[in-house]
Amino acid sequence: MTMETGWHYHTCEMQIGYITKGWIDLQYEDGTEVRLEAGDIMFVPGGVKHNEIRTSTDLAGLELTIPADMGTVPCEKP
Repeated sequence: MTMETGWHYHTCEMQIGYITKGWIDLQYEDGTEVRLEAGDIMFVPGGVKHNEIRTSTDLAGLELTIPADMGTVPCEKP
């Protein structure tokens, strides 16, 4: 990842991620910033605005969305 994803939300019930390698820094609409590292699990309810701001060059993981057919909607910074 060479640049931020930009603020967005997903049209789904939930998004779950499991980081298997590396790290990712995220911002959430409530002002929270977190770094998830290998072994961490991410949970984002559908409709929650967020922004991936940086990652390690070796980031790897597994992402599940419910339902699988998820949409992404760009939005303004909250």
